[in-house]
Parts: sequence; structure tokens; C-alpha cells
Amino acid sequence: MWLVQDWYVLSKTLAEKAAWDFVKEKGLDMVVINPSGVIGPTLQASELGINKYILGLLNGEYLQILIA
Repeated sequence: MWLVQDWYVLSKTLAEKAAWDFVKEKGLDMVVINPSGVIGPTLQASELGINKYILGLLNGEYLQILIA
């Protein structure tokens, strides 16, 4: 049973595992690029990851970082 906190991480992990299984079965090569941040609408109600950080920047929550 999965206890899901972050649907993006789960979907990315499951999709990548399926892709690796597929290429192994077919004898193919594969390259995976993992983005450092994904910006855009989320499927869950709460803001997570980079979206939460960017929202905090826009709301002035990280002002000390910008001034330093």
C-alpha cells in the first residue's frame, strides 16, 4: 500500500520504472533527464515543491534571501 504525500514523485517513479522495464525487455538504450524543478499547475490542492517556493518568493516570505 502506498502512503502518497507527493503525486508527482509517485507518478514519475512509476513511469520511469515502467520505461526501464520496457527497454530492458526490448534490448534498447534509454536516457533519463530529471528536472531540477517543475513549474505549472498541480493535480493536488496543496502547492508542493518548486511551486510552493516560487509562491513564497512572490508573497515575500523569502525576502531575506533576495536581499542578502
